[in-house]
Amino acid sequence: MTDKKSSPHSSHALSHISTQLIHHSYTAPSEFEAPQPGIFKASTVFFPNVAAMRQREWKDKSAYTYGTHGTPSSFTLEERLCALEGGSHCVLAPSGLSALAVVSFTVLKSGDHVLLPDNAYGPNKVLAQGELKAFGISHTFYDAMNPADLAAKLQPNTQLVWLEAPGSLTMEFPDLIELLQICKQHSVTQP
Repeated sequence: MTDKKSSPHSSHALSHISTQLIHHSYTAPSEFEAPQPGIFKASTVFFPNVAAMRQREWKDKSAYTYGTHGTPSSFTLEERLCALEGGSHCVLAPSGLSALAVVSFTVLKSGDHVLLPDNAYGPNKVLAQGELKAFGISHTFYDAMNPADLAAKLQPNTQLVWLEAPGSLTMEFPDLIELLQICKQHSVTQP
Protein backbone atom coordinates (compact mmCIF):
# COMPACT_ATOMS: atom_id res chain seq x y z
CA MET A 1 0.00 0.00 0.00
CA THR A 2 1.38 3.43 -0.90
CA ASP A 3 1.05 6.69 0.88
CA LYS A 4 -1.23 9.09 -1.08
CA LYS A 5 1.20 11.99 -0.64
CA SER A 6 4.04 10.08 -2.26
CA SER A 7 1.99 8.47 -5.02
CA PRO A 8 3.10 9.58 -8.50
CA HIS A 9 -0.60 9.87 -9.42
CA SER A 10 -1.58 12.31 -6.68
CA SER A 11 -2.70 15.77 -7.84
CA HIS A 12 0.19 17.35 -5.91
CA ALA A 13 2.76 15.19 -7.73
CA LEU A 14 1.15 15.81 -11.16
CA SER A 15 1.08 19.54 -10.56
CA HIS A 16 4.74 19.45 -9.59
CA ILE A 17 5.69 17.31 -12.63
CA SER A 18 3.65 19.53 -14.97
CA THR A 19 5.37 22.61 -13.60
CA GLN A 20 8.77 21.01 -14.13
CA LEU A 21 7.87 20.06 -17.72
CA ILE A 22 6.78 23.60 -18.58
CA HIS A 23 9.46 25.48 -16.64
CA HIS A 24 12.47 23.28 -17.30
CA SER A 25 15.94 24.77 -16.99
CA TYR A 26 17.40 23.86 -20.40
CA THR A 27 17.71 26.59 -23.02
CA ALA A 28 19.30 25.95 -26.39
CA PRO A 29 22.53 27.90 -26.90
CA SER A 30 22.09 30.91 -29.20
CA GLU A 31 25.33 30.09 -31.06
CA PHE A 32 24.02 26.72 -32.29
CA GLU A 33 24.05 26.60 -36.10
CA ALA A 34 22.97 23.92 -38.54
CA PRO A 35 22.39 23.82 -42.31
CA GLN A 36 18.62 23.57 -41.84
CA PRO A 37 16.73 26.14 -39.75
CA GLY A 38 15.19 25.08 -36.48
CA ILE A 39 11.47 24.43 -36.28
CA PHE A 40 9.61 26.77 -33.94
CA LYS A 41 6.04 25.57 -33.44
CA ALA A 42 4.83 27.84 -30.68
CA SER A 43 2.03 30.29 -30.11
CA THR A 44 3.39 31.65 -26.83
CA VAL A 45 6.43 33.95 -26.79
CA PHE A 46 8.14 34.90 -23.54
CA PHE A 47 8.95 38.50 -22.54
CA PRO A 48 10.82 39.79 -19.50
CA ASN A 49 7.92 42.17 -18.77
CA VAL A 50 4.87 43.85 -20.33
CA ALA A 51 6.86 46.92 -21.40
CA ALA A 52 9.23 44.73 -23.41
CA MET A 53 6.26 42.99 -25.04
CA ARG A 54 4.70 46.30 -26.07
CA GLN A 55 7.96 47.53 -27.58
CA ARG A 56 8.29 44.59 -29.95
CA GLU A 57 7.21 45.08 -33.55
CA TRP A 58 6.30 41.96 -35.51
CA LYS A 59 5.01 43.51 -38.74
CA ASP A 60 8.51 44.18 -40.10
CA LYS A 61 9.70 40.70 -39.05
CA SER A 62 12.30 42.15 -36.69
CA ALA A 63 10.84 40.53 -33.57
CA TYR A 64 8.38 37.90 -32.40
CA THR A 65 5.28 38.61 -30.34
CA TYR A 66 2.85 35.74 -30.90
CA GLY A 67 3.05 32.50 -32.87
CA THR A 68 0.35 33.39 -35.40
CA HIS A 69 2.21 36.64 -36.15
CA GLY A 70 5.27 34.63 -37.11
CA THR A 71 8.16 32.62 -35.77
CA PRO A 72 11.73 32.16 -37.04
CA SER A 73 10.42 29.14 -38.99
CA SER A 74 7.60 31.00 -40.74
CA PHE A 75 9.73 34.07 -41.51
CA THR A 76 12.41 31.81 -43.04
CA LEU A 77 9.79 30.03 -45.15
CA GLU A 78 8.35 33.36 -46.33
CA GLU A 79 11.77 34.55 -47.44
CA ARG A 80 12.53 31.28 -49.24
CA LEU A 81 9.16 31.36 -51.03
CA CYS A 82 9.99 34.90 -52.19
CA ALA A 83 13.31 33.67 -53.54
CA LEU A 84 11.67 30.76 -55.37
CA GLU A 85 8.85 32.88 -56.84
CA GLY A 86 10.86 36.04 -57.48
CA GLY A 87 8.65 38.00 -55.09
CA SER A 88 9.47 40.88 -52.81
CA HIS A 89 7.08 40.02 -49.96
CA CYS A 90 5.32 36.92 -48.74
CA VAL A 91 2.82 36.50 -45.92
CA LEU A 92 1.96 33.08 -44.58
CA ALA A 93 -1.51 32.93 -43.08
CA PRO A 94 -2.19 30.82 -39.98
CA SER A 95 -5.37 29.31 -41.50
CA GLY A 96 -7.24 28.96 -44.78
CA LEU A 97 -9.93 31.41 -43.71
CA SER A 98 -7.39 34.03 -42.69
CA ALA A 99 -5.73 33.70 -46.12
CA LEU A 100 -9.10 34.26 -47.79
CA ALA A 101 -9.85 37.23 -45.52
CA VAL A 102 -6.46 38.82 -46.31
CA VAL A 103 -7.28 38.71 -50.03
CA SER A 104 -10.85 39.99 -49.59
CA PHE A 105 -9.93 42.84 -47.25
CA THR A 106 -6.96 43.81 -49.45
CA VAL A 107 -8.94 43.99 -52.70
CA LEU A 108 -12.41 45.07 -51.55
CA LYS A 109 -13.83 48.24 -50.01
CA SER A 110 -17.30 49.45 -49.08
CA GLY A 111 -19.54 49.59 -52.15
CA ASP A 112 -17.70 46.79 -53.98
CA HIS A 113 -19.15 43.47 -55.11
CA VAL A 114 -17.60 39.99 -54.98
CA LEU A 115 -18.66 36.83 -56.83
CA LEU A 116 -18.17 33.43 -55.19
CA PRO A 117 -18.82 30.01 -56.70
CA ASP A 118 -21.83 28.26 -55.21
CA ASN A 119 -19.52 25.34 -54.32
CA ALA A 120 -17.06 27.61 -52.46
CA TYR A 121 -15.28 26.75 -49.23
CA GLY A 122 -17.94 27.22 -46.53
CA PRO A 123 -16.02 29.65 -44.31
CA ASN A 124 -15.47 31.95 -47.32
CA LYS A 125 -19.26 32.05 -47.82
CA VAL A 126 -19.74 32.88 -44.14
CA LEU A 127 -17.11 35.63 -44.43
CA ALA A 128 -19.00 37.18 -47.36
CA GLN A 129 -22.39 36.88 -45.66
CA GLY A 130 -21.13 38.30 -42.36
CA GLU A 131 -18.01 40.45 -42.17
CA LEU A 132 -17.91 41.62 -45.80
CA LYS A 133 -21.61 42.50 -45.71
CA ALA A 134 -21.03 44.46 -42.47
CA PHE A 135 -18.40 46.51 -44.34
CA GLY A 136 -20.87 47.34 -47.12
CA ILE A 137 -19.47 44.79 -49.57
CA SER A 138 -22.13 42.86 -51.49
CA HIS A 139 -21.76 39.33 -52.80
CA THR A 140 -23.44 36.96 -55.24
CA PHE A 141 -22.99 33.24 -55.76
CA TYR A 142 -22.55 31.87 -59.27
CA ASP A 143 -22.65 28.38 -60.77
CA ALA A 144 -18.97 27.55 -61.29
CA MET A 145 -19.86 24.89 -63.84
CA ASN A 146 -21.68 27.44 -66.01
CA PRO A 147 -19.41 30.24 -67.30
CA ALA A 148 -22.45 32.06 -68.72
CA ASP A 149 -23.83 32.33 -65.17
CA LEU A 150 -20.61 34.01 -64.04
CA ALA A 151 -20.78 36.45 -66.97
CA ALA A 152 -24.44 37.24 -66.25
CA LYS A 153 -23.78 37.98 -62.56
CA LEU A 154 -20.87 40.37 -63.06
CA GLN A 155 -21.77 43.89 -61.97
CA PRO A 156 -20.09 47.23 -62.69
CA ASN A 157 -18.79 47.27 -59.09
CA THR A 158 -17.53 43.63 -59.12
CA GLN A 159 -13.94 43.87 -57.94
CA LEU A 160 -13.21 40.24 -57.07
CA VAL A 161 -14.24 36.85 -58.45
CA TRP A 162 -13.31 33.76 -56.48
CA LEU A 163 -12.48 30.66 -58.54
CA GLU A 164 -12.24 27.30 -56.85
CA ALA A 165 -11.04 24.07 -58.40
CA PRO A 166 -12.04 21.54 -57.47
CA GLY A 167 -15.21 22.77 -55.79
CA SER A 168 -15.23 22.46 -52.02
CA LEU A 169 -16.81 19.18 -50.87
CA THR A 170 -18.54 18.57 -54.24
CA MET A 171 -15.24 18.24 -56.15
CA GLU A 172 -16.48 19.58 -59.52
CA PHE A 173 -13.73 20.95 -61.73
CA PRO A 174 -14.89 24.05 -63.63
CA ASP A 175 -13.50 25.33 -66.92
CA LEU A 176 -10.97 27.67 -65.32
CA ILE A 177 -9.67 29.00 -68.62
CA GLU A 178 -13.11 30.18 -69.71
CA LEU A 179 -13.88 31.65 -66.27
CA LEU A 180 -10.53 33.50 -66.33
CA GLN A 181 -11.19 34.84 -69.83
CA ILE A 182 -14.55 36.24 -68.70
CA CYS A 183 -12.92 37.91 -65.69
CA LYS A 184 -10.13 39.38 -67.83
CA GLN A 185 -12.63 40.74 -70.36
CA HIS A 186 -14.25 42.65 -67.50
CA SER A 187 -10.95 43.61 -65.77
CA VAL A 188 -11.91 41.80 -62.59
CA THR A 189 -9.40 40.38 -60.11
CA GLN A 190 -9.44 36.61 -59.70
CA PRO A 191 -7.32 34.93 -57.02
